[in-house]
Amino acid sequence: MVFLPRTKRKISPTGYYHIMIRGINKEAIFRCSKDKSFVYHLFTENFSANEIGLTAYCIMNNHIHFLLQGDLANISDSFRKINLRYAIRYNAVYQRVGHVFQNRYKSEVIDTSSYLLTALRYIHNNPVKAGYVLSPKDYAWSSYRHFIEEPGAASKKKKVAISKKEKEAIMQIFDHDPLAFRLFHKEEDFCIHLDTPEDVERIQKKQSDILINQYLVQHNVSSIAQIPKNSKDMACLIILLFEKMNLSTCKIVSLLNVQRSFVTYVKKHGISENA
Repeated sequence: MVFLPRTKRKISPTGYYHIMIRGINKEAIFRCSKDKSFVYHLFTENFSANEIGLTAYCIMNNHIHFLLQGDLANISDSFRKINLRYAIRYNAVYQRVGHVFQNRYKSEVIDTSSYLLTALRYIHNNPVKAGYVLSPKDYAWSSYRHFIEEPGAASKKKKVAISKKEKEAIMQIFDHDPLAFRLFHKEEDFCIHLDTPEDVERIQKKQSDILINQYLVQHNVSSIAQIPKNSKDMACLIILLFEKMNLSTCKIVSLLNVQRSFVTYVKKHGISENA
């Protein structure tokens, strides 16, 4: 058996990272408020000890999103300790053995201020997109309420996890206006960030449907079935889904019910006047 070396993590030029940890086999390892509260205190304690700035977080039932600022070595050390302590407690409480987390934590580099903001919005809107709540302010186990001065369940504990420095930096972008912060979170940017494969699939499908419906409304068409398969309008939809959603040829074929050869041609040559 050949063991491949682990891929070296990229170093962020800004020091910011979007990080996700998830339960093994998609297991809901943060089942109840006690589980969520315990892991909340674990990462609050470890991030503070390792001088890691927590900009945002969202604790879902089977995974957690973090937006962190700090040294990558310190971040890795923190997650080793968090995962170990949580796994020991989880296995004891639920009378199980074995791994609790799915592999190492996943990470993506945040290399621009605009990407930092879209990642922040993506994290806070995770429970909305998953159908848990209608608004991010209704979800108690994320950092959204910390920014708009509405303490949630987690922030009523002994420590508030969000770094004051990070909160100040974010709110300064919005001129310290909670309304501007709320309105920003209502915008749709069609950007897919680091997430579980099943959530990426679900979000891609939902956002693709929104783009398609917007195009149909703009062109006074009631359904895709009314658009000729090899027409210029169909080519425009293909380009839209490819450029906005970065969808594969297979996914576009499935969504639009068109020939693979036509999708391949449009992606390679663009929109033909003769289409």
